[in-house]
Amino acid sequence: MTRVLIARVGGIGDSLALLPVLLALKKDRPDLDITVLLSPIGATVLNPVLGCVRVVTVPRAFLSGVAGLRCVPELVKQVGRQDKALLSYDETAAVHGVAACVSPCRIGFSSGISRGECLLTHRLPFDPHRPVYDMLYDLARFMGGVCPVMRSARLPGRVEGTTAYGELHVRAATSLQEWDVMHRLAPYLEAATGFPWLVRRGVEDGRSLGDFLSGIAGARAVVSVHSGPLHLAAALGVPVVGIAGPTARTWDPPGVPVLRLGPECQPCGLPGAPARVCWRGDHACLSQLVPRMIMKSLLPVLHAQLQDTVLPCVF
Repeated sequence: MTRVLIARVGGIGDSLALLPVLLALKKDRPDLDITVLLSPIGATVLNPVLGCVRVVTVPRAFLSGVAGLRCVPELVKQVGRQDKALLSYDETAAVHGVAACVSPCRIGFSSGISRGECLLTHRLPFDPHRPVYDMLYDLARFMGGVCPVMRSARLPGRVEGTTAYGELHVRAATSLQEWDVMHRLAPYLEAATGFPWLVRRGVEDGRSLGDFLSGIAGARAVVSVHSGPLHLAAALGVPVVGIAGPTARTWDPPGVPVLRLGPECQPCGLPGAPARVCWRGDHACLSQLVPRMIMKSLLPVLHAQLQDTVLPCVF
């Protein structure tokens, strides 16, 4: 057996971008003994497909800066000796340090994002304009023995209950990805679809992570800003439409329609270099949106999703 460490310490969307890699290696490379290094929320989200994969968790916040290096000795003990280590393009120097301590063969990307990249033994091409899901799949391609074309990846667990409802997710990792009046779409969506729409505000809802996950899994449809719920609904096979601001198309979940207003400055963030401040100062990609205008573009796409067909989503 070849022992392989796969590291992807991040949020919900970050973790789900690793799903095609995990499923391909588990299916096509039964000779691998896989260990994954994930954040606690990443491990929870991917838990349905991990099976016999050994999991080591650490919050990403613990790995930032010089202080993160203090976590390295303990993580090295937990991970144990590995033959190869596969690392995402944006892992911290601490994660690269762990990989260097446990494996003689370390594969990652030439992104220039982390100082720890100097510890890689094999560097894969990094292209910020390439879809993130497919780029990360290069890790599986490097291992060999897998389908070179990335397969559609799904999480089990979708349960469509007797009570139909939709979820409208209005919170994101950064305020720059949020549309202030998005909650006003709820009554329009309810009138158009015939079932209630619940406005979800992430941790502000006071729900447990389990309730958060089961809420999306049981929804008839989801509309979300470009954040974790968008990726989770797509992975579960729930009909979903995204509304994006500064986020690049490269971060769109495969096959998911995402609406964009499309000012010339959009996107202002790319993989590895997320936008933190609007250089225009007016947040035009989202602040200029009006609920009635959005509904004209959203409803045809949403209805197409609910009928298991896909229409072009042009703003």
